[in-house]
Amino acid sequence: MASVCVRWIISIAALIVALASPALAADKRVALVVGNSAYRHTAALGTAVNDASDLAASLEKLGFKVVLGTDLDADAMRQRLAEFRATLTDATLAAFYYSGHAVEIDGRNYLVPTDATLGSWLGLHHELIGLDDVIGTMEQAPGASLVLVDASHLDPLADQLALSLHAT
Repeated sequence: MASVCVRWIISIAALIVALASPALAADKRVALVVGNSAYRHTAALGTAVNDASDLAASLEKLGFKVVLGTDLDADAMRQRLAEFRATLTDATLAAFYYSGHAVEIDGRNYLVPTDATLGSWLGLHHELIGLDDVIGTMEQAPGASLVLVDASHLDPLADQLALSLHAT
């Protein structure tokens, strides 16, 4: 059963679909849905994969072509984002949904892949996915786009990174 948050997101997505695009044959709806639960170096999340899967199924029922990724490491997240980017060229409505851990470092928000350790500042950009990079991808869609982030703020990894920075 979908959580309250997912039902709310589904309702918002359905409203946007109804408002943004009349039922036209040429209408192209695409979505990238990512749910990360099984983290290797920090606490697992109980519902992220289920929420993403529920939302992906609902979006497919609404006519979206969905690229779904669950429990993705950094390379797999980048690969799914690249696959999704290729679908945006003629999209009338594009959606991105992420459920998992996230962290803010120096005013920049990052999505956390399942293999992130945040052990050093040098590896930061390789380990994480910048939310601004996702938004930049979404801006490539010629039609309307929607970015939804259902993230747990990740204090343990951020604290670990801060400790490693002060130790050097």
